[in-house]
Amino acid sequence: MIKEHKGVKGYTTDLTLGWITIDFGEEWLQWQQYAAEWVAKEGNSANVRLPAVKHFITYLKNKAPYASDVVSMFRGHPGGHRVSSEEFKSFLLENGLKVKASVYIGYIVKLCDFILKHHLNAKDDRGVDTPIFVNPFEK
Repeated sequence: MIKEHKGVKGYTTDLTLGWITIDFGEEWLQWQQYAAEWVAKEGNSANVRLPAVKHFITYLKNKAPYASDVVSMFRGHPGGHRVSSEEFKSFLLENGLKVKASVYIGYIVKLCDFILKHHLNAKDDRGVDTPIFVNPFEK
């Protein structure tokens, strides 16, 4: 793990993503664990993956707080709200991230695919692991 400098939360350096539960609370722990696992398994591009995750979790907290529960993010809110690439892109643009928006969205698609493949799946009739939800994000 890369060491944090004193006074810096580690948004772009902490491979455990400990800032997620520090900033947003323990209810976001599952996101922290899944995202840290994804960053560790992918290995490369942590310098882009970590800020993508930061902006994604911030987006969820602001636009879809029900999504602190990972499954709820994939299901959508009972009131009808569903997260989307379009909404995430609008959030990024509103926050001055025009240049990196498509890159960040691409990484979040990969993060969600990873979660679906490794954690939110079930065996189909042929015994093959199949995601139980559809990724709401697309490139």
